Amino acid sequence: MARRITTILSDIGNVVALHDEDVALAAIGTMTGRTMREVQNAIFGDGKDQRKPFRAFMRGRFDADEFRLRVSRALDRKRPLPKAWFEKAFCDIFTLNRPVLDLWRALRKRGLTVTAVSNIEALRAAHLEKMGALKVFDHRVMSYEEGHLKPSRELMIRALELSGAAAEQAVFIDDKPKNMPPASRLGIRTHIYRDFRRLSAFLADNGIKI
Repeated sequence: MARRITTILSDIGNVVALHDEDVALAAIGTMTGRTMREVQNAIFGDGKDQRKPFRAFMRGRFDADEFRLRVSRALDRKRPLPKAWFEKAFCDIFTLNRPVLDLWRALRKRGLTVTAVSNIEALRAAHLEKMGALKVFDHRVMSYEEGHLKPSRELMIRALELSGAAAEQAVFIDDKPKNMPPASRLGIRTHIYRDFRRLSAFLADNGIKI
């Protein structure tokens, strides 16, 4: 018999906070006279290139000021991009997903533990903190603090440890299918977030009534 779910392991981006990376790319492109594609390549590349600034920043290899300097150099800027302007352009991409935020709050009041598991860096984490998106979590497992990126067995184990839960007592919610295998192999039940209706159905199937 399946053990009762006591713990929600939740991604942040596109689960509790919806985001549109094109907003940042367009804003930085306007400031620098570059196309969105050029900005995308300078900061992110294909998302796997370890030489690109964002990948290392998510791992916590350097701070926000060094990230800004590296992005400036990657865009061939003679002077670093202005700090306040750059941080606003880079971070102002989120819209709170109120139904999920409200649900996580309600489940915590019912005694469940809600733990964030996120590939996020310090700059956007601070922005989301100001928006109130991180207040719904009991614990936070952040890539920039842990030095690992999803998909990651290490992050899943760390989240279970902080939550005080066995794998069979947890569910993991994330918007990217590629992040699911490490959790599934540990015995955590997983759900790819697409909308609130399907999330509610998944939780109900696992004994959590909305």
